Amino acid sequence: MASDQTTPPIDPPPEYLRQGRTDVPQEVSVAPDPGKARRIGLVLVASAIVVAAATGMWLAYEQGVRKGVQMAPPLIRADNSPIKIVPDSPGGMQVPHQDKTVYNRLSGKPETVEAERLLPPPEVIVKKPAPAPEPETKAEPDPEKAKAEPEVAVEPKVAVKTVKSVAKEIPLVPKPAPEAAKPVVVAKKKPPVVKTAAVTAKPSAPVKKAKPLTKPGQHMIQVGAYRTAAKATTGWNSLVKANKALLGGLSPLVVRADLGSRGVFHRLRAGPVDGPEAAAALCSRLKKRKVGCLVIKP
Repeated sequence: MASDQTTPPIDPPPEYLRQGRTDVPQEVSVAPDPGKARRIGLVLVASAIVVAAATGMWLAYEQGVRKGVQMAPPLIRADNSPIKIVPDSPGGMQVPHQDKTVYNRLSGKPETVEAERLLPPPEVIVKKPAPAPEPETKAEPDPEKAKAEPEVAVEPKVAVKTVKSVAKEIPLVPKPAPEAAKPVVVAKKKPPVVKTAAVTAKPSAPVKKAKPLTKPGQHMIQVGAYRTAAKATTGWNSLVKANKALLGGLSPLVVRADLGSRGVFHRLRAGPVDGPEAAAALCSRLKKRKVGCLVIKP
């Protein structure tokens, strides 16, 4: 009885069998999207470029910076410590009598002469007496006082020859009346006579009269130039007082020189001096004492 009964199927039949279809459905093929594939390729290429750039930067830093610093050449610096040091005990053989001066003669070395060091002290002592500004204040009094003082102040200090030469050179000065009166009184000549002689006489006449003060063929020295004859006389007295050993045996001579726009100067000269060598030597000694000096040829 059991075999006579039919068992139902486990799975139901497909729908197409139940409907009686005879065509079997085929698989549908789907075409790929070309745009999507292109976007994927661009992303892959960009990723590859980024990876390659990062790799290059890492290699550059690794090879160029880190290893470059490690492989750089060493910096050599100089040693500041002394190269040679004198030992505390030099040692060696001690040769006696090395400080003796006799070895200089044997070796031919010139000896040092120290005698010249004795010359400067006299020059320092002479600098103190220089009262030049004091006589200039005394040489500018009133005209009335100037007439009374020339016989007392000028005659004992200046030689008569110098006063005569001053009287011959001064008449051309128009302004200083008191100073021109001094040589006129000493020379015992009246002022009007001197003025007329100055107008009529030529410049060469006073030069010929002043020559008897020195012998022909002898030189003189010039030690200063002043604006007035009185200042020249005062300057001579100061120079003789400060340099009596050099100028005490000479006679002064004041020569008037008209330099045009520069004005009139009275040149103070002294002489006579035997020969140009003696004059040059005297000037050099005066210059060492800071006194200006020029050699005047005859």
